[in-house]
Amino acid sequence: MAHVWRNRVTTGIAVQGDPPGRPYRVVLFVFFFVLLGAGYSVNAQEGIPAQVINTDQTVNAYVLPEESTGVLMLLNGGMQITALGRSMDNAWVKADLYNGIVGWVPYTQIETGDAYALDTLPVTQPDEEMILQYAPFWNFDTAQNRAIFERGRAAGRTMNGFSKVGDSITAAQMYLTPYGSGVYNLGEFEYLSHVLDYFGTDSSSSFGQRSVAVAVGWSTRDVLNPNKATAGCPLQMSPLVCEYNTRKPAFALIMLGTNDATVMDVAEFEENLGLIVQTTIDADIVPVLSTVPPLLLPEWNERPYNYAIIRVAQAYDVSLMNYWLAMQQLPNLGMSPDLIHPSTPPSNAGTTLFTGEYIQYGYTMRNLVTLQGFDYLLRNSVYPTF
Repeated sequence: MAHVWRNRVTTGIAVQGDPPGRPYRVVLFVFFFVLLGAGYSVNAQEGIPAQVINTDQTVNAYVLPEESTGVLMLLNGGMQITALGRSMDNAWVKADLYNGIVGWVPYTQIETGDAYALDTLPVTQPDEEMILQYAPFWNFDTAQNRAIFERGRAAGRTMNGFSKVGDSITAAQMYLTPYGSGVYNLGEFEYLSHVLDYFGTDSSSSFGQRSVAVAVGWSTRDVLNPNKATAGCPLQMSPLVCEYNTRKPAFALIMLGTNDATVMDVAEFEENLGLIVQTTIDADIVPVLSTVPPLLLPEWNERPYNYAIIRVAQAYDVSLMNYWLAMQQLPNLGMSPDLIHPSTPPSNAGTTLFTGEYIQYGYTMRNLVTLQGFDYLLRNSVYPTF
């Protein structure tokens, strides 16, 4: 018999962990939605008869093939299920678990009469709406990230360096810059101190450095346009390539889409973002994408562009920080009165102070989510390579 969790539990401050090498804990700012009303109940689907491995312990089935998305059901050992698909890396199986409820189970927790049957399942990509709604962090523990990092190290990249790629929301001094002046208070998130130790907290660190791939009002077109490059960049070199050649980072934080939603269709945006990601991978730099925050002006809608960001993350097998999801818990969805930019604490101070009321502002949330994303990346992709 299955134990069904009827409520959705998500978190914008999703993962709290112990020092490197010890298990994660979860800090939850909780929202409740009925799972069966969110698209989990489906008609019976054809697949491969299977069962949960024979164990005295319950096995977790997840909302998506990512443990940070939360447990959907607890499955008893020997329980009969129907396997429907598998993740690209064969780590997860999508299954009809119980009365048409579909979730994801670790591959090693399922067995069939034919030892190779699960390998014949079709590769299945999770729906982008489900990722947007349920995945605080997506696809950080990957062989691809580790391989890119290793190539970057061999190529002489700055292993504790990163570049920022984005628009005014990234250009703002409230984003990451205070870390470069040693201004922060991690509060209950002290476990993130190893991230600051790794990248450094002085003016020479990446936190304190200006990126030439960031500017107010920019879209994906601008990042790729050589005519937008600043003085000092070679002729016919895009701001993106110039930044990478100058900074030689190991990582790139990429968040674009807010301005794109006002000037181009989704197809062009997705193509441009794919080119940015491919350029980053080709340069042996680990890309980390981010969803964009809510765009509250009635004439524009960020959601289709966030779907495109998720599709690009899936297509290129790169990591995704779900900033949009983290903002859902905040007053006015974490947005300022202009309805375009994240909100800030009074006097724009405190965006790296994770205490008291500061945590209720959009820029503070982004700074926290970024450190948490780096926490995932360092634990899963960097530390294992040393």
